[in-house]
Amino acid sequence: MFTDIKNAVVNAERKLFAHFGTTLVALLLYVFLLAVLYAFLTIGERTATQVILSLLVLPLLFVILFFSLQSLGVSYTRVGVNATYLLRRALSDCWKLLIVSLPLILLAWLLHYAYGKATGKLDYDQEHGWHGTTLKWLWLFVFCLALPLMAMHLWIAAVREGIGATLRGYLGHMARAFAPRSLAVYVLAWIINGLLAYVLLFGFKTQFGGPWAELMLLGLRIALAALLVFMAWFVSLGALAEVTAPKIEPVTT
Repeated sequence: MFTDIKNAVVNAERKLFAHFGTTLVALLLYVFLLAVLYAFLTIGERTATQVILSLLVLPLLFVILFFSLQSLGVSYTRVGVNATYLLRRALSDCWKLLIVSLPLILLAWLLHYAYGKATGKLDYDQEHGWHGTTLKWLWLFVFCLALPLMAMHLWIAAVREGIGATLRGYLGHMARAFAPRSLAVYVLAWIINGLLAYVLLFGFKTQFGGPWAELMLLGLRIALAALLVFMAWFVSLGALAEVTAPKIEPVTT
């Protein structure tokens, strides 16, 4: 089983860079997504135009770019499809991913609200004792592992089976997120790319030249770390799509 999982992750990473057009489309969507997020976080609300941008245009653009990128991540490992087709398919499928994500988004909000209520009732000793530690680890498990994996399986099902079939088998798709293969693929993809991003940001300090050189190196490290985070997430999607693809039995004569 481990060999299949390793091959799925390695193949997904290789296919990400095998076709320049697909890689370029994925990176452009990612850059635009980050730019829209930055604009949303920094734009003011002093004029009517700014209010419309912050309440309507930028959130809509973010949703379209985010779910188009996820749809592309599900489909890019397919053989014999070009970047133009993948982009067109991603834009047409993004609304499917949004619809099947809505119940999960509601669940995430409820869990985050419950976490806030639970931590708010802890006193200082409990917050810094085993009570607070347990809650923090539960939060990390839910929001960094469980919910992302469930979302990925729902997105893969939405692209392959459509909205109706995905909603009918909703709980089943969520449960399959915790299958050993699924967990192993997700963890391995993040070990390969996510740990490198962490090392780039926090593992060492650069001391080279003056303040401007330091600032440029810091910006380069942040950019490379963002690229590695993108690769970890994107490869996770592609590898999960590979290991969950229906097996085609060989024809016997």
